[in-house]
Amino acid sequence: MEFEPTEFFEKDKEGELHSCSQNNERGANCEESEKSALDQNEEFDYDTFVRFLKRPECAGYVGSIRRFISQFRRRAALGTLVTDQVAFYQGFCERLFQSLTELSDLSSFLMREGIEYLLTNQIYQAALFPPREAGLEDLERSKMLSEKIRLYGSWLQPRHLDLDKGLLTEDGELLETIEISLRNAQREWLMIGEYRTPRDKLLCLLNGCQLIISAIHCSSSADELVPLLIYALISTEVPHLHCHLQYIARYRHPRASSVSAYHFTSILAAASFIEEKLDLSTLVITEEEYKEQIAASQERIKHEDEANELARQQEAEQIPIIQRSQQLIRDSDLEKAGRVLGAVKEKLRVGAARSMDYLGKFLDEAETAIRSTIGSDNEETTRKEALQAEDEFQMQLAMALSLSELEVKQHEKPVDMNCERRDCLIEESKESPA
Repeated sequence: MEFEPTEFFEKDKEGELHSCSQNNERGANCEESEKSALDQNEEFDYDTFVRFLKRPECAGYVGSIRRFISQFRRRAALGTLVTDQVAFYQGFCERLFQSLTELSDLSSFLMREGIEYLLTNQIYQAALFPPREAGLEDLERSKMLSEKIRLYGSWLQPRHLDLDKGLLTEDGELLETIEISLRNAQREWLMIGEYRTPRDKLLCLLNGCQLIISAIHCSSSADELVPLLIYALISTEVPHLHCHLQYIARYRHPRASSVSAYHFTSILAAASFIEEKLDLSTLVITEEEYKEQIAASQERIKHEDEANELARQQEAEQIPIIQRSQQLIRDSDLEKAGRVLGAVKEKLRVGAARSMDYLGKFLDEAETAIRSTIGSDNEETTRKEALQAEDEFQMQLAMALSLSELEVKQHEKPVDMNCERRDCLIEESKESPA
């Protein structure tokens, strides 16, 4: 089965609007945020790339894309090294870019962005979470980073980090404007898991960085930016953060602007610091306070894990009970429906036999009356009598096809089911052929 281009293009198309899900609160629009975040002079129009790839002359390349996706997924399942997978992906992207460029006058920027957007949507799961056999332990490192954030995130304050004094109040708290910007940046970062392409994930990170930089009004030097990024990240529990960062680093094409590359590198440095270096020696805190905070945090995490485990066990125990209850309800409904159906069939059998007798009798009478009327010499009288005979025939026919209330009661069996459902089934049965 050949892949249709739309089978790729419609996948996660909404991701291209990611650049500013929170920008309405900041008074900015999506296009401006995307251009500033990626530092591009040209806007990425995925629909234009889609229309190009739907041309007849591109049909062969769609087949090549299909085969690449199948091979990439199969290689990932077999445990191919991540470095080999990345080289395989980059090599195919470059060959596809060179071939498609010869067929179109689209800009190189749009062509590269479109190819990356198309392919990464399809290989997302295999690329984001490579198997452990591939030589890297991304999931394990993501878990370690998440645990470190849980351990420090609940108590770490700006005063514990080497932040610029101009960003803090006299009490050692962040200025209100900076605190608001940090919360907005954290919302951007929390959305990183909702998108599939490196471009959209990178936009999440860069938009957050821009919010922080605009709040501190600085030149975004490492000495000022990275400590604030550390505090912002450690206050935000982003699931699988390490996996998302590595996915961007591996599959985002390397022709990024210097500004976006610098901001992304700063975020990588902040995440690496949290994972590897965050401890007593790197914080502005006394040893006694540090031990107290760590002990309290560990106790809190223990209680949270126990509560979560208990909730999972209770949920697991309730599932069989719920399933059994649902099965009993279905069995009861089937039994009631069977009794109703049996009663309806018996009524139809008796009613059909009586109706056939009535129908034969009245058909004979009606035929005799109509024939005698047709044979009359008086035309006016003939028409009146014919109409009367026809009306009587229709009335008798209706009576023959209906069941009297007495007949129904004589042959009705008790049914333990609400009247509404029983009447509904009887009406449906009457409408079916006798």
